[in-house]
Amino acid sequence: MATIRRATEDDLPTIAQMGTKFIKYTEYRNVVSASVDEITKSLEKVLEVGAIFVAEIDGAVRGFIAAMIHPAWFAPSVSIALEMAWWMDEDYRNGTAGIRLLQTYERWAKESGASFICMSDLVINGEAPIAAILPRMGYRITERTHMKEIA
Repeated sequence: MATIRRATEDDLPTIAQMGTKFIKYTEYRNVVSASVDEITKSLEKVLEVGAIFVAEIDGAVRGFIAAMIHPAWFAPSVSIALEMAWWMDEDYRNGTAGIRLLQTYERWAKESGASFICMSDLVINGEAPIAAILPRMGYRITERTHMKEIA
């Protein structure tokens, strides 16, 4: 069974490596070539202003969720918990650790005063596997992200 805990700076190298896997797994691979150092610096900022939770299985970090809380641009008095990244290593995606990460994030968001939570659903090979899970957990679609390279 996975242990879900708050990440520390010592976890950042492992999480950054997962970040490189994330990029390779997505359409971002065509436009982003972030180094482990760049990802680590970004994660340091998230640790500073938000939270990162990890799923540790058999003594190794196998997944994480990173988030921040920010005022809504359209209603500054309303705080939104924004998921920045959610990743589980492929061999651990069919277990409960990913959902437990999400539930831990939800508790943190509530305890931190967020009014609501926003999640992204990654499109992989034309499919969004998490899109089927989020509605069962009470989420509804409000926006989608589309990317266009302009460089």
